[in-house]
Amino acid sequence: MEIKVGGSKNKVRDVEPKIALGYIERSGVYTSKGVSIGRMAFSGSKGKTGATVSIGGNVDGDRPSGRTIKSSFSFEYLIDRWWKDFSKYKYKFADKRQLGSLSQEMGRTRTLERSINKHIPNKLEQLLNKRESLDRKSPHYTRSLNCVKRKIVDERRKLKEYKYEWKFRKRLVYTLSKSMIPSFTILKRDKYNSVQCKWRFMGKEQKRIHLGTMEAVGDLSDDVLRKRSLQIIQKKLI
Repeated sequence: MEIKVGGSKNKVRDVEPKIALGYIERSGVYTSKGVSIGRMAFSGSKGKTGATVSIGGNVDGDRPSGRTIKSSFSFEYLIDRWWKDFSKYKYKFADKRQLGSLSQEMGRTRTLERSINKHIPNKLEQLLNKRESLDRKSPHYTRSLNCVKRKIVDERRKLKEYKYEWKFRKRLVYTLSKSMIPSFTILKRDKYNSVQCKWRFMGKEQKRIHLGTMEAVGDLSDDVLRKRSLQIIQKKLI
């Protein structure tokens, strides 16, 4: 799915999530009350979650989007609050940055998963074997042993930090992708002679799209009907 940002169309996953949310709010889609990637009041509101996806935010880098906030409440994205729990610590290997798009976040999450499950365990195994195979009679044995021990400590620390980073990035990617990337289900209802598209976006089922009668479009594949549904949504909301 694409979204128009700054005069040009971009894939949703390639747009900075907070910028995309500002456009999505004005598109007319339904949003779940308290949707987990929306904004929430964190001072003066007794912890109550806002009812809209975005109340402000930057669209083009310097101009606020959405409605003007006429209150003394402060607002933040809930994903920022999650990130505070992660970024408040100092790390030697983990990356504390929020990346510029959902696509980049997904790539970083996959990289972390490969490192945790494959690369770091293999490296640790190599270092442990190397430690056991050192020549104790060598005059450089102590220096070599200490060097290997430092590398083992570093790899174990890297594994621990990567697991912690992966935990937060996985949560962010799952929540954003589930909410920002729409899902389509084609319903062919013989009883009512109707073909509909049921679609979910921003954590809530949207108004179903009528694609035609069974006689007219019932023989078309689900992939073709999904493309038609997407075209209807783009004309209506983008």
